Amino acid sequence: HNRQVIRMIVKGIKDGKIRAGVSPSAVLRIIFGAIEHAMLAPIIFNRPVDVDRLTDEICGVIFDGISEKQG
Repeated sequence: HNRQVIRMIVKGIKDGKIRAGVSPSAVLRIIFGAIEHAMLAPIIFNRPVDVDRLTDEICGVIFDGISEKQG
């Protein structure tokens, strides 16, 4: 599955949807690391997870960044 995600990231770079110069492997680690970290406590402690909210939060940070948009 890593190769498939890398291919999607590379395609996003080629299509101009992801900034050129971004390391596909770094993006992969960031995505999977965020998912793993977000899911660890719910799995260990058998807590419910709002998958849609979690997906929106992770994608928002990854694709929109954390800095304020400048005018």
